[in-house]
Amino acid sequence: MDKYLEIKTEYEGETDDSYGKEAIETILKAMEDHRDELVVIVAGYTGLMHKFIESNPGLSSRFSKYFEFPDYTGEHKIGLSFQRSRNTQR
Repeated sequence: MDKYLEIKTEYEGETDDSYGKEAIETILKAMEDHRDELVVIVAGYTGLMHKFIESNPGLSSRFSKYFEFPDYTGEHKIGLSFQRSRNTQR
């Protein structure tokens, strides 16, 4: 298999989201069946990611590495905007 799956989420933890629950169960099954061949990366805001991981008991045992990045400051965002606008003017 040798694949990876990246999930970017803004998971809110709604309990009536049967499609989301089914997707999580499918991902967990794939992670179990292909544990040596599949990498799953999930990304999102820290609080929402905690809710996501806690939404299913199988998730916390399957995600063993966590990386946290600081939020951009307002000044940094402005700098990025100026840099992007200069690059698009070329």
